[in-house]
Amino acid sequence: MYMLRVLIVCASLTVIANAQAQFPMQYMDEVGHMGWQDKRKSTELGLATVYHECEECEANTESDQLRFEGKDDAGKLWRLWIERVGGFGGTEVWKADFDKNGRQDLLITSYFMQNGRCIDEYDMVFVLFDEKGRPAVSKITTHGFSGFETPPEIVVDVNGDGRAEVVASLCNYADHPRFGEDRQITGIYEAREGRWVPEREAKEGPYLEASQALVKAWLMDPNDPDYDPEYLKWLPMEPSKWPDSMDGLGDSRFGAYRLELPAD
Repeated sequence: MYMLRVLIVCASLTVIANAQAQFPMQYMDEVGHMGWQDKRKSTELGLATVYHECEECEANTESDQLRFEGKDDAGKLWRLWIERVGGFGGTEVWKADFDKNGRQDLLITSYFMQNGRCIDEYDMVFVLFDEKGRPAVSKITTHGFSGFETPPEIVVDVNGDGRAEVVASLCNYADHPRFGEDRQITGIYEAREGRWVPEREAKEGPYLEASQALVKAWLMDPNDPDYDPEYLKWLPMEPSKWPDSMDGLGDSRFGAYRLELPAD
């Protein structure tokens, strides 16, 4: 049964990759265990240097942070602090030119193992660099975790314009007596000129297909005798309720980020 589940997960992820155009990105490093299992105190990623920063705390507690820092084109220092997620989870860094402005950007993903229902929630921190090399940061909490060292499947380019789109979604426990999950796409955002713009006119079909295929990788095999076809329900999108800014979408368990930019 274990091998069957593994094959099902792999097949589901293959369906996702073929069902829509996943946005290409490069894996850089896992930094969530720095200062604990990973004895490094810092690591150089090219676009930024990452430091494990822990003041008056024990390693692997919830109070320590990661500090990303780099310099803009004028040589001025910028810094970004986020909470470090390690232990039974991880914090990974990816890079790509998400907004197609000719500069590489960063994506930082944080996931911690969960149980019960809606277990695929995670945080995504996007760092988009402008024409001066200064970062603009957006953080969202969404569902659809793809797995460690696996490119986030909810970052796509369905419209084929070379800019990344993020398909954010929410999962809630279904009301009694249905013991299952209610899921909904809570935003489709495209990266443009250093910010994420809501695509309220986007057709739901290909984005919903991508989300559905990814969720199936987490759920029970439909051929299992205990499989419940009523377990999962997708609610219709409500684009008019999508906020203009993607930053802050969802309710993060890992705290807010802090960005420090140099003075002009």
